[in-house]
Amino acid sequence: FRWDLLGKPPLGRLAKTLGLIEECHDFSIPGWHLFFSPDLPIPPECQSILNRYELMINVVAGPQAHFSRRLENTAPHRVISVEPRLPEKYSRHVYQYLAEQVMKKPVDSLPSSVCPVDSDTCLSVTQELRDRRIDPKRLMLIHPGASGENKRWPMENFLRLADSLNRQEITPAFLLGRVELEQFDEGTIKTLEKAGTLFADWPLERLAALISLSGQYFGNDNGVSHLAAVVGAQTQVVFVRNNAVNWKPLGPRVTILCAH
Repeated sequence: FRWDLLGKPPLGRLAKTLGLIEECHDFSIPGWHLFFSPDLPIPPECQSILNRYELMINVVAGPQAHFSRRLENTAPHRVISVEPRLPEKYSRHVYQYLAEQVMKKPVDSLPSSVCPVDSDTCLSVTQELRDRRIDPKRLMLIHPGASGENKRWPMENFLRLADSLNRQEITPAFLLGRVELEQFDEGTIKTLEKAGTLFADWPLERLAALISLSGQYFGNDNGVSHLAAVVGAQTQVVFVRNNAVNWKPLGPRVTILCAH
């Protein structure tokens, strides 16, 4: 089967780099938002895309939402709409909750397979590191950010970790996305630059290659930690707030650390 994605282009580029999809349709272009209304007409461009697929798995909204009902009434073939929000006090992993809605049966195991990064992206990132005279095998990649401040391990702990790595002749390398560049003050960013190497605002597909080449990652409960796990890096994740049973990254080499 051919799998495509209707979603955000950065996620689409990442999914193609990991060999998961063949094409990405941009969910942010005008037209798709009309599915959230109960009766506004659907543009022909959106209808044309829906006509191409035998099966659509919708994780945007639950089965009773306007979006899901419009999608099911507009797509000519099968649509499976799953509830994306985890029930309160759910005692298993979110993957199992989503998968069971699709499979219509219990899902007991969690995936631990690795998604290899395509060779062209790895070669490009390797060349950039070579130009910067950086050996990826001497890096410990560290992501100190998260979607909310209450999900972040204290910054002083990351700096102590960086100091310890430097004493072991391992280079700490801090990963900062756009959220961190907006939320962290200038003084914090300069402190991280002094403590180690800085990789700022890298596209997800190149970040996946960087993590794969390094093979060592430490971070908060955030999206990049899930990416590190799925490309097979030795992944250590600190959970400050969320329940790791529900949200732990899935991969073959993941260690969960609780902040307390």
